[in-house]
Amino acid sequence: MRGKVLGMMMAAFLLGPVVASCLGDGGGEAATVKERLADIRIVHVEFKNTPLAQVVATLNARGKLDDPRKLGVPVKADMAGIAADKKVTLVIDGISLGCAVKYICAASGLNYKVTSDGVSICK
Repeated sequence: MRGKVLGMMMAAFLLGPVVASCLGDGGGEAATVKERLADIRIVHVEFKNTPLAQVVATLNARGKLDDPRKLGVPVKADMAGIAADKKVTLVIDGISLGCAVKYICAASGLNYKVTSDGVSICK
């Protein structure tokens, strides 16, 4: 139990700045998008040295597939300032779409912003 708690605390410590910088303004339609990001559970996806553009395309496809309403949440990458050859290596297993985006950004040194239109991954 102690190890699990310490692991959760370490994850919160490491991901805190990413999470805090990317939650948007917290009101209005963005809140609805945040709820949908929490509701959609990605069953399983593996990225091994995968280009960011392909990761985003996969998140969009899996978001619709794993969404109980089959709507998904639009995820896009604002490539301004992001290396065109940016690669991601990560296993996503049974977590929310929102957490998947957080982990991808944390692993890649990127940020994201939730808006009323969806999620934008950025530098």
